Amino acid sequence: MRPKYTYSVCDSRDSREAFLKRAKEFMEEHEYVEWRWTTDRERTPKQQNAIEVFCREVAERFNGAGYSVKLVLEEVSKKDIPWTQAGVKEIIWRNVQRNMVKKESTTRLTTKEVNEIYEVINESVLSELGIYVPFPEKDR
Repeated sequence: MRPKYTYSVCDSRDSREAFLKRAKEFMEEHEYVEWRWTTDRERTPKQQNAIEVFCREVAERFNGAGYSVKLVLEEVSKKDIPWTQAGVKEIIWRNVQRNMVKKESTTRLTTKEVNEIYEVINESVLSELGIYVPFPEKDR
């Protein structure tokens, strides 16, 4: 059984000591522990709200002008925009992920799900275009 995700902020000596104590306890309780950290703050609630408002207003303007998703995507595709790593992740990987495992974030995927999503993308999308990209073995 997977333990629940926990979140800690260490911004003082006391919080650092509390985290280190809990980390030690956690490592004694579980056979496998994976840690992730960042020194950047997450986006603020105001920023998240602004993103939501922006997206809603764009959607309302598109709908008000009679622009369907298909029409907008066709216009975007006419611009001959080159692929980027972020574009592949958002447009291909995340769409397959949502449909297969109903998860939004790649951080929530199991190792098995990563392999399954890769196989679908490789066999159903890339191979149709005559492209083969092996999954990096060191990361598999």
